[in-house]
Amino acid sequence: MKKKSKKILAIIVAAFAIIITGGVIAYLTDTDTATNTFTVGAVSIDLTEDNWNATNAQNVVPGQVIAKDPKIANTGSNSAYVYLKVEEPVVNLSAGGTGPLFTYTANTTNWTQLSTSTSGSTKTTVYYYKTALASGSTTQALFNNVTVAGFDQGTVTGSKNIVVTAYAIQSNDLPSGTTISSAYATYFG
Repeated sequence: MKKKSKKILAIIVAAFAIIITGGVIAYLTDTDTATNTFTVGAVSIDLTEDNWNATNAQNVVPGQVIAKDPKIANTGSNSAYVYLKVEEPVVNLSAGGTGPLFTYTANTTNWTQLSTSTSGSTKTTVYYYKTALASGSTTQALFNNVTVAGFDQGTVTGSKNIVVTAYAIQSNDLPSGTTISSAYATYFG
């Protein structure tokens, strides 16, 4: 019987040890939470032309110079690479051949021509600003005015448009190897 008592006593002691250990483990637990707040940035731009006056673009004649100064203001919270695409009509020129109805001189100190092409009756030229545009900053104007080309009056009638489109993309944390010029082709081209 002693063997049986010792076995029972050993089982009781083991059970008691398990209960005590389980109770201690329950008292030695812990949790912790960390809340990290992130503020999402924003890329936002405005295309402005301070000197543009639509009245000056009425009934234009060859050689007329019209104030037009497209620039981009970064109104977002992140710095950005910015681009301007200029689409202008191609017409029959009085000197012969075809060409853009308007000419301008791009500000190459701050802007670089990325591409130019003519498709049908539209010439498209894309420029990029040479540096990232900081939040709250504004670019220099791409150009300050346009000059009406000598056009063949018999073939040019009605309204003609210059369409200027601004683009922006964050300048930080782009994929490795992305440059100002390659970002346009990747994200807008």
